[in-house]
Amino acid sequence: MLFSELFGQGRFEVPWHQRYYDWKNTDVVALLRDIKDALDEGRDCYFLGAVMLIEVDSSRWEINDGQQRMVTVSLIWAALCRRFAYEMQDSQREGIALRLLFDLAANTICTIDDTEHYPPRITPPKNDAMRYRQMIRGNMIGTNGLLTDAWKEIEDFFALMNPEQVKQYFDFLLNKLEVACLRVPAHIDPNAVYETLNCRGKQLDDFDLIRNYLYSHFDRNTDSERRFSVHENLERIRLMISSTKKASEYMQCHMQCVFGFLRKDQFYRDVKKAIHTQRDKVHDQDKSPADYVFQLTEQITSKEALELYRIITAPTPNPDFVREFEIASNTTHARRHLAVYLRELSDYKVTQPLVF
Repeated sequence: MLFSELFGQGRFEVPWHQRYYDWKNTDVVALLRDIKDALDEGRDCYFLGAVMLIEVDSSRWEINDGQQRMVTVSLIWAALCRRFAYEMQDSQREGIALRLLFDLAANTICTIDDTEHYPPRITPPKNDAMRYRQMIRGNMIGTNGLLTDAWKEIEDFFALMNPEQVKQYFDFLLNKLEVACLRVPAHIDPNAVYETLNCRGKQLDDFDLIRNYLYSHFDRNTDSERRFSVHENLERIRLMISSTKKASEYMQCHMQCVFGFLRKDQFYRDVKKAIHTQRDKVHDQDKSPADYVFQLTEQITSKEALELYRIITAPTPNPDFVREFEIASNTTHARRHLAVYLRELSDYKVTQPLVF
């Protein structure tokens, strides 16, 4: 369902036993940028994952899972509401934002100046509640705490946008930000449901995320053969490198050889952006984005590249490989040769692309 529809259906409380708001600045910025990318790419929706709500009564719910996302999105709406009210005089969008932030009827006429009288839709844990209420009401806030840090990141993000861009971003949030909502009736044990949700399977790592992104370029009906070929090639990485963790490290190494430096803490995001940029360039040369992704996958999953990486990252450098390298690079009389470098760099994955 739309996130905006979820917010309009009642009031939400964070239970006393839940952790306080703990998103770091990088988490907030990543969400803001991801939504902006989805908007710029003209996507039909941006999916924000699942939330789990426990019924208290017909219009009141406890947030058992999803607090960080719900609070962060509400702060985004609050920041945009200020822009509409104080800078852009857009009373229509100001009213919509206020009805998302506060428990108001759909036809209520409201302004940011009257928010002291409006009941907030979200009630965070006790230590965050007062600061949160001040933020969404447009009042001055302190300088300490993760909520405050998140607010500053959000304000800085929108400060770089002109009024038209701000409107487009808000409209995308309103009409295309989606969430899966699991509602648990009051008579069901919420802890048992929460445990099942969070203790089954595993978190996706960079390798799985990139793989799924590459798959998305091939239509399952009209391009199934190449899609299967890409899948077979990517599975070869896992088979030859021996583990998903090392497969992700190999992907990081080779992608940096293709695209240049990519930030480790935003690796998947940077890879998507780099592929998007390059595929658009080849699209101008009568090649489809799928053509570029297919060729890129074949390059990354070549047996020669996989074997080379496996040798480089082996616990003990292969003497034949070291000897061939030294002869080819005319470094046989160097004071420090490849075997030494490989041992020294084994714990510094950022340098692997240089050796590779």
